Amino acid sequence: DRFNLYPKETIIKNFKTKYQEITIVAHDLKNNSKIDEQVILNKKNDFIIKAYLNNIYQFQVTLSYPHDQYHYEMINPVIKTFHHIQKVLILGGGDGLPAKELLNFEDQIDSIDIIDIDKDWYNFSKNNLLMKEVNHNSLNNKKVNFINGNAFSETKKINKKYDLIIIDFPEGESLESLRIHSIEFTTTLKSLLSERGIILSQEDTFTDKESSQLIANTLISSNLNTLFGSYNRGEEYLIQFISFKDPTMIAPFMETNKNRKIKYKKMKLQGDIISY
Repeated sequence: DRFNLYPKETIIKNFKTKYQEITIVAHDLKNNSKIDEQVILNKKNDFIIKAYLNNIYQFQVTLSYPHDQYHYEMINPVIKTFHHIQKVLILGGGDGLPAKELLNFEDQIDSIDIIDIDKDWYNFSKNNLLMKEVNHNSLNNKKVNFINGNAFSETKKINKKYDLIIIDFPEGESLESLRIHSIEFTTTLKSLLSERGIILSQEDTFTDKESSQLIANTLISSNLNTLFGSYNRGEEYLIQFISFKDPTMIAPFMETNKNRKIKYKKMKLQGDIISY
C-alpha cells in the first residue's frame, strides 16, 4: 500500500536517510486529545504504529500485542518445528521485527546477524524509544550483531554457516529487478547454510501465480527443496517460500503445521528462472 494518512492517524516521525524516506505513523484507537511519542509510550493500549519506507507500507504493530502478524506468520512455523535452529542471518530487517520474533525463542537462538544497507534506519530502530517498544528492544540484545552493507556483496564475505536465513527486504518495483530472487544470489545463500539449513522469505507484492512460479523455479534450480505457502491477512494476500537444503525436513514441517491457516505445497520446476 502507498502512504495515505487516514482519519485518527498522526505522523510521529518523518526523515530521510541516504537510502530512503521513513515515516512513522500512530493510529489512535481512543481519541486522545494530544498525540506524541510520550503519550503513546504512556498509553500503549491506545495506539497502532505503522511504518512506511519511501511511502510504501512496511509494518503495522499494535503495541499491546506481543507479535506483529506479518513476522509472526513468517517465522513462527519454522522455529517451532525445528529446534536445531540456533544461528540465524537476517537480510534487511533493520526495523528489528524479525529479530523480535526470533528472540521469543531466546533459549534456542544463539546468534542473529543482521545485514542492512541503511545504518541510519537501523540505529533509529535500535535507539528511538518508540521503535524500541515496537521491536521489544531486540536490536540491543547481546545475541544480535549488525553488519552494515549491501547484502549481495556482504554475504560473499561471510565464512560461517547458518541454520536459518531470513530475507526481509523492502519490496521492489518489478520482479525482474529483484536480485533477492536471482539464481546468483540464491546460490550464494545456499553456500551459507548448515546441513539442515533453511532459507525463508515472504512476498506481498508479486503474489500472482506466474511470479510465484518464477521465484520458486529459481530456488529449485539452486537445488533447494521449496515449499510455497499462502494465506489471506485481512485485505492482503501473502505468500511464503521455505527452502530446505535437506529434503527430509519437508515432511515433519508439513505435519507440524498442517492445522495452521497457512497452506503449504511443494513446488516443482516449471519454466524460467531469474538471472541477474
